[in-house]
Amino acid sequence: MRAYVAATIPEDHTAAPADRVTAALLAGVLVDPAGLEPLRGRFAAWQARLVDDGIDPAAATAVRLAVDGWWAVRLLGLGEPAPGLHESTRRYLMEAIDRAARD
Repeated sequence: MRAYVAATIPEDHTAAPADRVTAALLAGVLVDPAGLEPLRGRFAAWQARLVDDGIDPAAATAVRLAVDGWWAVRLLGLGEPAPGLHESTRRYLMEAIDRAARD
Protein backbone atom coordinates (compact mmCIF):
# COMPACT_ATOMS: atom_id res chain seq x y z
CA MET A 1 0.00 0.00 0.00
CA ARG A 2 2.79 2.40 0.93
CA ALA A 3 4.58 1.55 -2.34
CA TYR A 4 1.43 2.39 -4.30
CA VAL A 5 1.28 5.85 -2.73
CA ALA A 6 5.03 6.35 -3.17
CA ALA A 7 4.94 5.31 -6.84
CA THR A 8 1.94 7.51 -7.64
CA ILE A 9 2.35 10.70 -5.60
CA PRO A 10 5.84 12.20 -5.10
CA GLU A 11 6.87 13.34 -1.62
CA ASP A 12 7.33 16.93 -2.67
CA HIS A 13 4.98 18.98 -4.80
CA THR A 14 6.15 18.86 -8.37
CA ALA A 15 4.27 19.36 -11.57
CA ALA A 16 3.01 16.09 -13.00
CA PRO A 17 5.01 15.31 -16.11
CA ALA A 18 3.12 15.01 -19.35
CA ASP A 19 2.46 11.32 -19.79
CA ARG A 20 2.01 10.66 -23.49
CA VAL A 21 0.93 7.06 -22.95
CA THR A 22 -1.82 8.10 -20.54
CA ALA A 23 -2.91 10.98 -22.77
CA ALA A 24 -3.08 8.64 -25.76
CA LEU A 25 -5.05 6.10 -23.72
CA LEU A 26 -7.55 8.74 -22.62
CA ALA A 27 -7.94 10.03 -26.17
CA GLY A 28 -8.40 6.50 -27.48
CA VAL A 29 -11.07 5.73 -24.90
CA LEU A 30 -13.12 8.65 -26.19
CA VAL A 31 -13.17 6.95 -29.58
CA ASP A 32 -13.42 3.33 -28.39
CA PRO A 33 -14.39 2.71 -24.73
CA ALA A 34 -13.38 -0.95 -25.10
CA GLY A 35 -9.80 0.35 -25.10
CA LEU A 36 -10.10 0.55 -21.32
CA GLU A 37 -10.09 -3.24 -20.96
CA PRO A 38 -6.32 -3.58 -20.44
CA LEU A 39 -6.43 -0.80 -17.86
CA ARG A 40 -9.40 -2.42 -16.12
CA GLY A 41 -7.42 -5.64 -15.83
CA ARG A 42 -4.41 -3.81 -14.41
CA PHE A 43 -6.51 -1.96 -11.83
CA ALA A 44 -8.32 -5.16 -10.84
CA ALA A 45 -4.94 -6.84 -10.23
CA TRP A 46 -3.72 -3.85 -8.17
CA GLN A 47 -6.93 -3.90 -6.12
CA ALA A 48 -6.54 -7.63 -5.42
CA ARG A 49 -2.94 -7.09 -4.26
CA LEU A 50 -3.93 -4.18 -2.02
CA VAL A 51 -6.72 -6.20 -0.38
CA ASP A 52 -4.12 -8.87 0.46
CA ASP A 53 -1.59 -6.31 1.74
CA GLY A 54 -2.18 -7.18 5.38
CA ILE A 55 -4.22 -4.15 6.35
CA ASP A 56 -7.97 -3.62 6.54
CA PRO A 57 -9.24 -4.04 2.95
CA ALA A 58 -11.58 -1.05 3.40
CA ALA A 59 -8.66 1.15 4.48
CA ALA A 60 -6.52 -0.07 1.58
CA THR A 61 -9.34 0.59 -0.88
CA ALA A 62 -10.05 4.06 0.54
CA VAL A 63 -6.38 5.02 0.20
CA ARG A 64 -6.21 3.59 -3.33
CA LEU A 65 -9.26 5.55 -4.41
CA ALA A 66 -7.84 8.74 -2.87
CA VAL A 67 -4.51 8.20 -4.64
CA ASP A 68 -6.18 7.36 -7.96
CA GLY A 69 -8.23 10.55 -7.75
CA TRP A 70 -5.16 12.57 -6.81
CA TRP A 71 -3.27 11.09 -9.76
CA ALA A 72 -6.08 12.14 -12.11
CA VAL A 73 -6.15 15.65 -10.65
CA ARG A 74 -2.39 15.96 -11.15
CA LEU A 75 -2.56 14.57 -14.67
CA LEU A 76 -5.33 16.93 -15.73
CA GLY A 77 -4.23 19.95 -13.67
CA LEU A 78 -7.55 20.14 -11.83
CA GLY A 79 -7.11 21.96 -8.53
CA GLU A 80 -3.95 20.32 -7.26
CA PRO A 81 -3.15 21.03 -3.62
CA ALA A 82 -0.52 23.72 -3.00
CA PRO A 83 2.96 22.51 -1.99
CA GLY A 84 2.46 22.53 1.80
CA LEU A 85 -0.94 20.88 1.54
CA HIS A 86 0.44 18.34 -0.93
CA GLU A 87 3.06 17.18 1.56
CA SER A 88 0.70 17.12 4.55
CA THR A 89 -1.99 15.24 2.60
CA ARG A 90 0.50 12.63 1.41
CA ARG A 91 1.76 12.27 4.98
CA TYR A 92 -1.85 11.87 6.17
CA LEU A 93 -2.38 8.99 3.72
CA MET A 94 0.85 7.29 4.82
CA GLU A 95 -0.18 7.67 8.47
CA ALA A 96 -3.61 6.21 7.64
CA ILE A 97 -1.87 3.17 6.20
CA ASP A 98 0.28 2.86 9.35
CA ARG A 99 -2.84 3.09 11.56
CA ALA A 100 -4.63 0.44 9.52
CA ALA A 101 -1.60 -1.83 9.73
CA ARG A 102 -1.59 -1.57 13.54
CA ASP A 103 -5.31 -2.32 13.90
